[in-house]
Amino acid sequence: MLLKDKVAIITGASQGLGATTARYLHDAGAVVVINYFPDPDEANAAKASQLVDELGERSLSQCGNDRLYASVNAGTGSHHLHLAAVLTVLAPMLE
Repeated sequence: MLLKDKVAIITGASQGLGATTARYLHDAGAVVVINYFPDPDEANAAKASQLVDELGERSLSQCGNDRLYASVNAGTGSHHLHLAAVLTVLAPMLE
């Protein structure tokens, strides 16, 4: 496994390209953090939770905020952040 024991934070990973990226990195051995944006009806949180359930071990979800890195380090034990895949969701800005 190419990314065994590496930690990746994927922003906007509750759906679309972010979810695909999370699956790919997880399959390559990484511990993945499914980062999602808060929304009033908590749909992103539900999607992130479903993805974590799908991936199983080596995955967790976290709502994007300024304490993300601290919570990732706490949630992944002795692992340290190795990779951050940042995906920007442009669709809402184009509407």
